[in-house]
Amino acid sequence: MSASALGPEARAWLKRHALAAALAAVRGGKPSPVPADPPEEILGRRGVFVTVRVGGQLRGCMGTLRGEEGLIEATGRLAAAATVGDDRFSPVREQELVHMELELSVLGALEPITSPREITAGRHGVAVSHGTRLGVLLPHVAVARGWSGEQFVEAAADKAGIGRDALAQTRIERFEAEVF
Repeated sequence: MSASALGPEARAWLKRHALAAALAAVRGGKPSPVPADPPEEILGRRGVFVTVRVGGQLRGCMGTLRGEEGLIEATGRLAAAATVGDDRFSPVREQELVHMELELSVLGALEPITSPREITAGRHGVAVSHGTRLGVLLPHVAVARGWSGEQFVEAAADKAGIGRDALAQTRIERFEAEVF
């Protein structure tokens, strides 16, 4: 994702914005208005995922692949949703905030691929879709699990509820992500 990498100021700004939205969600209030001076490099539309951990344990992850809304708006909305609205986990409570960590994954463009061999573990994430079903895994997941490209695609298909027999008719896309 080197051509569109975010600088340190943009990363810090976006992380502060995500944290403010997450804190407001936990405390039941509205997030503060977005400051009027965001770095120019984050004004566009990009896919983004927000991962929430408390004490090192996953407590939420929400994202958007295609950047249908601005990166700033999506980051705030998803930070709040990942903190208190991911129904796979219990919402983060106020007393847990001291142990909460947010991780942002800002996505590059989606690229259709024809073979799992086109995926480099740790560099590419994968999005697998068939009809209305979609499974997405971020780049670090393949490394953490020691998966090959084929295992990575199969895991994304399993996540989406796409049977292995349907993989031949499944759209597979890869993407790079800047994680901070």
